[in-house]
Amino acid sequence: MNKEIKKIIDFMDVKHDREDAESKAFAIFELGPDVIDPLIEMGITVNKKNMDAIKKKKLIRAIILILSIFIKKKNKTSIEKLKRDTIKNFLYNLSSQGYGSAKQLLHDLGLFDSDIQKEQFLSLLIVEKHTHDKEISINEALEEIKISKNYTGFKGILNNCYMLGFDGKRYNKIYKIGKNLFGLRSLKTPTK
Repeated sequence: MNKEIKKIIDFMDVKHDREDAESKAFAIFELGPDVIDPLIEMGITVNKKNMDAIKKKKLIRAIILILSIFIKKKNKTSIEKLKRDTIKNFLYNLSSQGYGSAKQLLHDLGLFDSDIQKEQFLSLLIVEKHTHDKEISINEALEEIKISKNYTGFKGILNNCYMLGFDGKRYNKIYKIGKNLFGLRSLKTPTK
């Protein structure tokens, strides 16, 4: 069944032929909620894989489209599967990478932007605190995101931190330094 699903997804192009992609997504939906787990595994693998960016986006969009059909059809078994942490984390990750449709799926599952951002922070790995880090709570970290709306540059999860952007003088990041403790770090030059 996994090969069958992969074969269908490989030929889906949500951006260029939405109608065809939707008919293929419905064909996968008809296989039932048992396809959700292999679909998520495939999505996680594709997202982590170092591959052509266009092909990667095409596959991710197809997987998101299929998941959206499961949510829209309000199948109780499907919704319960989609609310599991693995799937939510996958969607949180895609949302932080700029996939608005993944964010919409999280909203459809009853999660708000603040829930999404909290989960992104909590999913970070704990790193060692630097001497100049300002210790902040999760709520303060969420406030820092609001403050950083006017910052320039990349924003979101990057290399085990949450990039807030460049404020004109410094690059600002948030690291997880404890179970529910975060460190606000400002650097004059960007680091990898």
